Amino acid sequence: MWKDFLSFTRREQRGLIVLFVIIIVVIGLRIVCPLMIPPVDFSQYVSDVTSVEETSVGNSEVDETVLCLQQSFNPNTVTREALISYGVGRKVADNWVAYLQKGGYFKKKEDVRKIYGLNEDVYQQLKDFLDMGVDEQVKPKSETPLFDNWIDLNSIDRSELKSLGCRNEIIDSLLLLKEEFWFPSRVRESLLCQWNNDSLLKVKTTLKPRFKKSNDDFFVIGMNLSDTADWAALPGIGPVLSRRIVAYRNRLGGFAQVDQLMEVYGISPHLFDQLRPYLRIDRLSLRTINVNTASLSRLRNHPYLDYYKARAIVEGRRAKKRFNQIDELLNLDGFDTVGWHKTRYYLSVTD
Repeated sequence: MWKDFLSFTRREQRGLIVLFVIIIVVIGLRIVCPLMIPPVDFSQYVSDVTSVEETSVGNSEVDETVLCLQQSFNPNTVTREALISYGVGRKVADNWVAYLQKGGYFKKKEDVRKIYGLNEDVYQQLKDFLDMGVDEQVKPKSETPLFDNWIDLNSIDRSELKSLGCRNEIIDSLLLLKEEFWFPSRVRESLLCQWNNDSLLKVKTTLKPRFKKSNDDFFVIGMNLSDTADWAALPGIGPVLSRRIVAYRNRLGGFAQVDQLMEVYGISPHLFDQLRPYLRIDRLSLRTINVNTASLSRLRNHPYLDYYKARAIVEGRRAKKRFNQIDELLNLDGFDTVGWHKTRYYLSVTD
């Protein structure tokens, strides 16, 4: 039995002989070939590769720090692609653009540091190329007032507010609040001159009603300054509809006309006629979209613009390089005079 396992057939024996011959030939070639081929000197190649690497490293540093930042840019109008070309990371560029689209604004260069993910090294590289234009106006120290006056808004009038340098829309909103509410404390003059829409909305939550009103009292509300509680106090408007009105107002950028309220789902013509005596347009500045810098998604999200109009704006902007007048949009496909009297309130050619 063991003989059957340890013996080979004639065919197997010939195969083993051929295998041994191949192994011997391969071993012989492995020994003989190095003796026949002269060795190669790689020192010259190593020096050439080292010089190329040093040159490429030097060029990359120039590209990142100098070539990408040959010209200044405005951080309030810069695009995502431009930020990436300036050496800003993609995620940081996304955060930057998202901050601007949500209404954020840089008043001075140091405000750029608030962008999430932007480290100090990148800021130091960018700060010399930030061009704030006319927005960054630093007053000389000699013009800084030594004493700050306190203003009583309960007794101030339009002429006094105007003399303090307040904008017209802020003056109108303050006088409207003054009719209905009592300001519990005085305000610093330096802070009053810096108030904007967000400041008024925050201040309104701290005010006290000037008069106690019963359910039968007649009152009016400012459509852009009223919160959900104010809307819910109107006849025929409950908490659900009031939230819907405020949400639509935020998408729209503010009400420019009273009849825009009928665009809110749930406001019927009959209900609007009942609400009209209670409504008043307060002249808060509307939030506009810069058609020269806004992205396609930012444009199409506005209630008055669909995908086709947004795409027409982007393509027209590429062809013209820039829109100088907002009425130039009427020459684009999809735009006509129907509804333009309302749409134009929310579009601008500058920030």
